[in-house]
Amino acid sequence: MQNRQLQPPPEHLKKQLWQALRGPLPGWRAHIDMAPPQRFPDKEPRDLPPPPGARLGAVLLLLYPKHGSWHMPFIVRQKYPGVHSGQIAFPGGKVDDTDPGYVHTALRETAEEVGVVVSPEQVIGKLSPLYIPPSNFMVYPQVAMIDYTPVFTPEPAEVAEILEIPLYQFEHCRDVYVRPWKDQEYRIPCFRIGDHIIWGATAMILNEFLNVWKQVMEG
Repeated sequence: MQNRQLQPPPEHLKKQLWQALRGPLPGWRAHIDMAPPQRFPDKEPRDLPPPPGARLGAVLLLLYPKHGSWHMPFIVRQKYPGVHSGQIAFPGGKVDDTDPGYVHTALRETAEEVGVVVSPEQVIGKLSPLYIPPSNFMVYPQVAMIDYTPVFTPEPAEVAEILEIPLYQFEHCRDVYVRPWKDQEYRIPCFRIGDHIIWGATAMILNEFLNVWKQVMEG
């Protein structure tokens, strides 16, 4: 099972992913499968448009080989007075005025949060932008691929833990997370990896990537 994950060879896989990320993307069709129910109360199949003045951000989905399988890192945020306190996320953050583009934002934030430097040349594409209402962020996900296992160094003020998850684990880990919110309980789609729950915007972005990944791996 694990050896299968490194087929086709990295350079060929990189080319296939590069091509797939430039074709029609699943977008809301993948997002809606993992969206919290309150995001689409009328079940209308669409993504939410950002309001004027929405903040801009970028995250990085980083693929790398480890123990014979393709992995992806996630961060567990520190507890803080904010809507995303303690949640699992991709490395990333807010666009700075000095950032020349979303790729630069994603790479800068990744270096700051997990201590891994990725070059722009290692970015192979992007996923669909996603608006996150609770924090009023329009997020632009970037996808990068490296051919070595990085050494992660979490930034302790922001990152409580780094999760290195092999992609094959996402094949059979879909679940429902019961979350109380404003005197109600919501059944939220999630990916459950051991004791960790990936939900919300991170799960929506991840699900779009997994759709693309499946398309590439199945040829």
